[in-house]
Amino acid sequence: MFCTQVHHLGLGICINLKQLNKNLLYLQCRYAKIVKKSHMNGEITEETTSVSFNYGKEPDYIKVYLDNIVVLAEIQGWISKVLYELIKGVTYANKGQFIIINSGYKRIVAENLGIKQQSVTNAVNQLTKKNILIKKETGVFLLNPQFFGRGEWKDISKIRYEVELSADGKVMRLKDTN
Repeated sequence: MFCTQVHHLGLGICINLKQLNKNLLYLQCRYAKIVKKSHMNGEITEETTSVSFNYGKEPDYIKVYLDNIVVLAEIQGWISKVLYELIKGVTYANKGQFIIINSGYKRIVAENLGIKQQSVTNAVNQLTKKNILIKKETGVFLLNPQFFGRGEWKDISKIRYEVELSADGKVMRLKDTN
């Protein structure tokens, strides 16, 4: 915590910035104005008025790795919109960076985008062919860590190097971690 006082103005300012956990950054700013009052009996009292405000956690984000962005640039139109919706449901890398894509989730994505559920299924198939999604089992996909990462690098790197890509973006090897 950093605090300072500006005595001649009667102000005290404190800034508290701390990392509460990997996703929550806490910033608290507080200032106080101190007013000294003299009373008829000679007594001096202090009156403090303080205000504080907080900023919470950073919004969620996904990392996009530039070394393979050429493959992502080929995805356009409604398929890219489906991808962006699917990415919102990906787990953090320390939990495998999986997306559960069942019929209920497809229906929600379709409603959000104003398209048919079959279009979502078609987009998932196209994203799987381009190895952006890697099917682990029915309804469970790995968001390819060569393209995207969610979470801390120490966790992303563990799954990132389980997937090897050829020069044209094809999966050469996916190490089974089960």
